[in-house]
Amino acid sequence: MEEIKTGRQKMVPWKKYRVPEDMLDLMGKLEAVFPPDQVSITVAGRAIEPVTDLGHAGRELWFSIQYGVKDRREALASLWSQLVPMGLTPWTRYPIPHPEDHVFHVFGVWQRVYDRLIAEGRGHLAWPSLCAAALCDVGLWRGNKKVERSVQTQLHRIGHSPGNIDGRIGKKTLAALRGAGLSDVPLKEALVILNKRAEARISKRPRKQGHVVLPGIDFTVHSFGGVTHLTKPGGADLAITGPGRVVVDLR
Repeated sequence: MEEIKTGRQKMVPWKKYRVPEDMLDLMGKLEAVFPPDQVSITVAGRAIEPVTDLGHAGRELWFSIQYGVKDRREALASLWSQLVPMGLTPWTRYPIPHPEDHVFHVFGVWQRVYDRLIAEGRGHLAWPSLCAAALCDVGLWRGNKKVERSVQTQLHRIGHSPGNIDGRIGKKTLAALRGAGLSDVPLKEALVILNKRAEARISKRPRKQGHVVLPGIDFTVHSFGGVTHLTKPGGADLAITGPGRVVVDLR
């Protein structure tokens, strides 16, 4: 019996590597920002074994700084400040020298899977669901329940949350299918329909100020990308102008 085509998009060539179609524009921007004689970009996956499962979906990038750097910590901070606003997520928690400080991921549209599960208090399921979604989207999921997980993946993409991408068609998945108008459609047919639907648009929220309050605690705040901070006694003020990261060290 012929296996159903589950992937919504293809893996396409970029240099000697392969990436999802929706990453080609980003790869062009990265080439423009980082000349190869200064920073080389590797796509982990086929040619190089990735650090994480997300690499098998072409969404793990390695950045190698080619030019001489006296202070690697400073170089990493500079790298973060450029990559985070472009939508890349560093694998390490802090911009400090580490054996895996060169690893970054492109969550892309699957950021919503990660964020939703974190918001629901199921953070332990966020990373495996993110990886499953990225793999299902390009038809590379090699585990069980491929059609079911692919349906859950595409429900997330069009704005109907089925919860964890686990292949179980439970109450949340059934509710998401009803919301998408597909409750009476066989799963394989529903997947074909979902793959053709446009993703849900996330409305832009106005940029706001934030605060970190840590009275009586010795701390240091590090901000990157579209987030800047002003340290003050007992905390820090944050100004958010775009995607970024805030790291607070407590001592």
